[in-house]
Amino acid sequence: MDGVFMRKIFKLLVCVTVLGLLMEYTGILRDRKLLSDGIIRLHVVANSDSVSDQEMKLQVKDAVVAYLQPLLEDFTDKEEAKAFICDNMLSIQQVANAVLEDRGESDRAVVYLRTEAFGTRNYETFSLPAGIYDSLRIEIGEGNGKNWWCV
Repeated sequence: MDGVFMRKIFKLLVCVTVLGLLMEYTGILRDRKLLSDGIIRLHVVANSDSVSDQEMKLQVKDAVVAYLQPLLEDFTDKEEAKAFICDNMLSIQQVANAVLEDRGESDRAVVYLRTEAFGTRNYETFSLPAGIYDSLRIEIGEGNGKNWWCV
């Protein structure tokens, strides 16, 4: 009788644990969906993995962020921000290409707004989980370099 009771208790504990894990996993998935539904990520891809191309990529990222930040800071609706970005794709591309021209580079940047899969990204003050996000993607030249992305 004691062994039967202990097995029932063990089964109950396993079921409660599994249920708790499922509820937490469902909450994580919901939070990821809410997060990915609320932001647009910036994804800058260098021409190659050379030191020069990677430095150039970061300079393009900095220039585009400096250009877009004051323009987008008052947007609270993602769809409005996406519409603004779509309406200003040429200007964003010109900002990226101005950096390349200032460096005397022959490569050019191409700008897209698309949906992409991202891995988990940890920053100093927060972390973005892996998931599917809308992104402003900037490819420099052949776009064969390692990725860099941010919010």
